[in-house]
Amino acid sequence: MLRAKPLFALLCALMLLHCSLQPILAGTNHVVTSSDLRQALVARASNRQASLDALERFFSRPEVRGTVEKTVGNPERVHGALSKLSDDELARLAEKAAGAEQDFAAGALSNEELTYVVIALAAALLVLIIVAAD
Repeated sequence: MLRAKPLFALLCALMLLHCSLQPILAGTNHVVTSSDLRQALVARASNRQASLDALERFFSRPEVRGTVEKTVGNPERVHGALSKLSDDELARLAEKAAGAEQDFAAGALSNEELTYVVIALAAALLVLIIVAAD
């Protein structure tokens, strides 16, 4: 029992030393300035708007709009659902839509293949909305 007290005292002293030297050893300033926060918010908002614009442009194409009308029904429902998605979900869908749009423009996709891609994107959008609603 006599040996435990000095060990405990040494352990406490080492912990205090570690805690007191931590800011010095880290050497970084963890304070975020308001301009840094503002820049991050502006960047996030512009990324979100760019994703929304890309998806709106994709879903407003005549061939895509026709496919959405046949499968989902009202295209306005899709447009309204886009604003409910998170930034990450919007970015992923915008990336997939941009890839499909490039493939179609390059002739790599036929109308039938584009229809399948649109159905998949619309289904993914609806699933994301349903999951987000729960």
